[in-house]
Amino acid sequence: MTHDPPAPPPRTAEQSVVWPLVLWLSGILLAFYPTFASAFRLVQGGLGDSRLVNFTLEHSYRWLMGMPLAGDLWSPPIFFPVENVATYTDLMVGVAPFYWLWRWLGSEPHTAFQLWMLSCWTLNFVSCYVLLRYGLRISAIASAVGAHLFAFGNPQYSSLAHQQLGPMFWPVLTLGGLVLMFREPERDWPARGWIAATAIWGGLVMQLYTAVYALVFFVLGLGVATVVVVVLRGLREPFIKTVKKHLVAILVVSVIAGALATPITARYRATAATTGMRKQHQVHLPKAIGWFLPGEGNRLYGKWQRRMAWNVYRGLGQTSGFGAATLVACAAGLWIGRRRREVQLTVAAFAGLVFLTLTFPGGWSPWWVVREIVPGTAALRAVTRVGMMALFPAALGLAIVVGRTLEKGRWALAGVLILVTVAEQPHQRPKFDKHVASARIESIASEIPSDAETFLLVIKDPTWDKFIHDDAAWTALAAGVPTINGRYGHFPRGYPFRKPWIQTSEEETALRADLEGWAAEAGIDPTRAPLIEVVPRPPRPGW
Repeated sequence: MTHDPPAPPPRTAEQSVVWPLVLWLSGILLAFYPTFASAFRLVQGGLGDSRLVNFTLEHSYRWLMGMPLAGDLWSPPIFFPVENVATYTDLMVGVAPFYWLWRWLGSEPHTAFQLWMLSCWTLNFVSCYVLLRYGLRISAIASAVGAHLFAFGNPQYSSLAHQQLGPMFWPVLTLGGLVLMFREPERDWPARGWIAATAIWGGLVMQLYTAVYALVFFVLGLGVATVVVVVLRGLREPFIKTVKKHLVAILVVSVIAGALATPITARYRATAATTGMRKQHQVHLPKAIGWFLPGEGNRLYGKWQRRMAWNVYRGLGQTSGFGAATLVACAAGLWIGRRRREVQLTVAAFAGLVFLTLTFPGGWSPWWVVREIVPGTAALRAVTRVGMMALFPAALGLAIVVGRTLEKGRWALAGVLILVTVAEQPHQRPKFDKHVASARIESIASEIPSDAETFLLVIKDPTWDKFIHDDAAWTALAAGVPTINGRYGHFPRGYPFRKPWIQTSEEETALRADLEGWAAEAGIDPTRAPLIEVVPRPPRPGW
């Protein structure tokens, strides 16, 4: 007598693969609407940090391809002739392959940058969806909603003008490794420890080679969660048991990860030794209300926030709110799932980060202690960017509340939650016309003498143009001549050209003397280090 194999469980509506596709597509279209609507003419982001990130990615591509001015990955053609300036900012190599691909396929640099953004934000969505769906066993639709908030939530819109903050999928890989290693340890197989350890350390190393802010805050959060695990006996015992079981894999992969991290860590330390760390008065800490404000660029709440005159959260200030309804839904989800270990540890890690960056009356903050004892944290200026970490508990909480709502058959309520969440996130962010920007660069490059060994762009006008250094970086690539200009998170010691602006004859004389001295010290013929005067851009209307 034969028996038919058991039939697979019926696929329910909330498990349909349509949901992740719909929520990914809605997020991409809303977040990158200016890109699509302009047929890729408009690049989302400002003329400053966005072009700086684009330049950094382009330099790594040119280095990989052996192109001129890119013989050394660590020495892009700015601040000439100072070497090893790449670690004055985020290296971005951990996410550069997603830029290299589009350049290999023939895209010009600005277009490749746009496609890189689409790729990275898609990977943010996919990584979070996979973690929620297959790591934490949440339904497809609930996981897709959580992934949508993670990839396209309000803090991510802030990163559309500071794209080095946007890619968050490497920390998600680390979380996936932790879930794989410690969740249901009784269900074991031989390679489990090796795969998990590789994911844990691989995510951290790749984030180190990408951007420092997210790495530092994420590691601090992991540190807080580890303390909680060690303190609570119910978590400590299975944690120790699992570590012992996979100790060989953990140690071997840790050694390999340390070796891979050594080159960039050594470079960052050398940079810190020469440029110094941030002074306390240079550090921007988050304001308590900033965790609830969605930002002045938010399409639903921006006008209201501007009317309330809460404009102190512009610039380096991070507004990390998700909108009123989304915030309530996320909090409800975390409360509903409060007995789940992943919820407890996520909330503990996030609460720890909030506490460590709080400012108490009188101006004291636990961050001043963190700066003294945790390596690398003293290099951070915009500590307000810790708001990016709110994406983790928010995505988890929203996924749980939507999943619970669907379990109870309340499809209408779940639909409202999804629609409101999607509607509360979009922002109006800066953008620029890549054709206009490229034409300006070509025009400036045509003024560089053919025998120039380097050059310095200056503004000689009553109006200052704060994007002059970014223009110079791209002009260097267009002209094939390295530039003395530079604008990274740090400057070389004794660098006299932070603001090359001439308004008087005395300032011009002083600047030319500085240029001659800089060239002479570098062994460059001053006649081959010309000063190129550039007309500032016309003022742009506010967005």
